[in-house]
Amino acid sequence: MEVDFKDFRSIEDINKNKKYFLDSYSHFYGEFKEHEKIHLQEINDEKKREKTKKTLQDILFAIAPLFAEKPFFMSEEFSLVDCCFAPLLWRLPLYGIELPAKQAKAIYDYQKRIFERDSFQASLSEAEMELRE
Repeated sequence: MEVDFKDFRSIEDINKNKKYFLDSYSHFYGEFKEHEKIHLQEINDEKKREKTKKTLQDILFAIAPLFAEKPFFMSEEFSLVDCCFAPLLWRLPLYGIELPAKQAKAIYDYQKRIFERDSFQASLSEAEMELRE
C-alpha cells in the first residue's frame, strides 16, 4: 500500500475519508513493526533496513502537522491512539531514527506531553527507561 499522509493535513481532511486514514495508519503501524524486526537483526539486508528507516522518517515528517493541531493525536483528550504512538516514538533512538528539531517540532512537543504523563512513565520497563537516560 502506498501511503501519502500529505492527504491528511487537518482533522477535516481525515473526517472526509476516515477509512483511508485508518488504512494508512495501519500501514504506518506495520512499518514500525517491520522496523522492530530490523532493529532485532531479523532482517539482514542493509538496503532494506535503510529503506525502512527512510520510510518511517518520511511518514513522521508527513504527519507532523497533525501532532500540532491538538494536545493529543487529533484529540483534546488522551486516547488509545496516543497509547499506540507513545512506545513507537519512545523507541525512535533505538531504531536509529533521528528527526531534525526544526522539522519535527510538533512531534517533539507531542512526545514531551505524552512522555511526562505519570501513566506513561509507570508503563516503562527498566530497559525502556534506559533508552532515554
